[in-house]
Amino acid sequence: MALEKHPDKNNQSEESIKNFQKLQKAYEVLSNPKKRERYDQWGDDGTDTFNSKEWMNAYEYYRSVHPEIQKNEVLDFEKKYRLSQEEKDDLIKFYKE
Repeated sequence: MALEKHPDKNNQSEESIKNFQKLQKAYEVLSNPKKRERYDQWGDDGTDTFNSKEWMNAYEYYRSVHPEIQKNEVLDFEKKYRLSQEEKDDLIKFYKE
């Protein structure tokens, strides 16, 4: 793909340069285990302008307001909700809407 998208093979067009830069960025992230792990977990590779300390502060605040949901909490909710009157009411409401 790098050969196909290389600007030299595409008359140095602006679009080919942008596409090649995107391809280089993807390769840089995917070939680096640390960056790939971060990308897989957070959707970025740590090179954005939002520095890591600011990002972690924002993430910690977000998690203090919206704690991560644990699997057992989902299972407990399912036991309570499934076949309950609340579920029946929700289904009827959804159907009518």
